Amino acid sequence: MRSPSLLENGDVHIWQIDVEGGIPYLPQLWDLLSLSERSRACRFAREEDQHQYIVSHGALRCLLACYSNQDPAAISFSTSPEGKPFLPSNRDIEFNLSHAHRLAVLAIARTRVGIDIEHLRSLADAEWIAERFFSHHERIQLQGLRADEKLVAFYRCWTRKEAFLKATGKGLSLPLNSFSVSTGLDEAELIHAELGEYEPALWKIANISTPHNYVGAVAIEGARAHLMHKVWTPICI
Repeated sequence: MRSPSLLENGDVHIWQIDVEGGIPYLPQLWDLLSLSERSRACRFAREEDQHQYIVSHGALRCLLACYSNQDPAAISFSTSPEGKPFLPSNRDIEFNLSHAHRLAVLAIARTRVGIDIEHLRSLADAEWIAERFFSHHERIQLQGLRADEKLVAFYRCWTRKEAFLKATGKGLSLPLNSFSVSTGLDEAELIHAELGEYEPALWKIANISTPHNYVGAVAIEGARAHLMHKVWTPICI
């Protein structure tokens, strides 16, 4: 694993975390969690959701420990007023975690960053969600697609919007329809934002590498960000 000193300004490390691959290490990962994290894990009704939480948050601690030179179990988190977690002991490191089904992804950078991943599945209310939360530009783009293209395009749009929303740290105080992202397969970009702080030229939105039945995106403050994809294995426990 690369040392924290090799996370240069402009680098964005995208970690893919295989939840099923971490299940054999559940006891060790459980021991890394804080009391509040353990309490939250126990509140999940489904064992699958509990395992996902333990593995993804245990992996988060392992990876942040490598970047911040801390013991994984000793890491403490704080949250912004909008609910975004950060490391009070090392504010230079920005991170964001997302999980869906049997996969989790983590973005680590030295600038504001957000990441989102979704498991592709049928969604009966996709059109209603788009009508309520997507911008006019995004809805027009989706309406111009063939029926067999719309679902994947919906998820591409949703993950790009979620990633950007998480990167800003504003939470739902920034309305989802106040900015527009691309919906195409290859390009991923911020097209328009109503607030000057979020000038599209100052941000980068990119697809992330995922298995074929997932869609994911990352948003980074800094148009020249360099993405590096990595795979986490439980080697630090």
